[in-house]
Amino acid sequence: MVKRIVTLGVVLVMMFGVFGGCNSGLWFKVGYNDEGLFGGKEGVAFGLQALVNSIDEMKDLCEEWNNPTYQEDSPNFSSELNKKIREYDEAFFADKSVVVIQFMGGNIGNGYSHKIKNIMIENEVLVVEHHAIRKKGTWQDYAVSRVFLIEVNKLDIATITEIQVQSIQK
Repeated sequence: MVKRIVTLGVVLVMMFGVFGGCNSGLWFKVGYNDEGLFGGKEGVAFGLQALVNSIDEMKDLCEEWNNPTYQEDSPNFSSELNKKIREYDEAFFADKSVVVIQFMGGNIGNGYSHKIKNIMIENEVLVVEHHAIRKKGTWQDYAVSRVFLIEVNKLDIATITEIQVQSIQK
């Protein structure tokens, strides 16, 4: 009986060691994940990858990308995305940052579910692992723009100089 308990304990420790290595250890929370546009600039409406560390940086990013989040007279002022962006205030930015990603791609329409599975740091690059998982019984493939707002701990990403998205289709 004692041998079984010791063996079970060893197996559990090994499992935690193996599965623990699968996660980067960086805390993150996806605050927004939906089709749509954050904005556009110079005729481009995709390719945005930005790390936002303050409300002033968020306002600057919105202005640069023609996002009407802070323009009360805009017809898009009340969109779900813009409401979420306005939730990020000074208290939030005291110890957290937001990674803003907007991309367009083929085969990512509503026939797929989209998830940020992991984030990790490789050298000074924040690598965001995006999974597009085909929904069973669907056949709707088309190109759409998608926006993610990913909340991270500011201290975890202090050395980041670049953001890279790795998209995996399953």
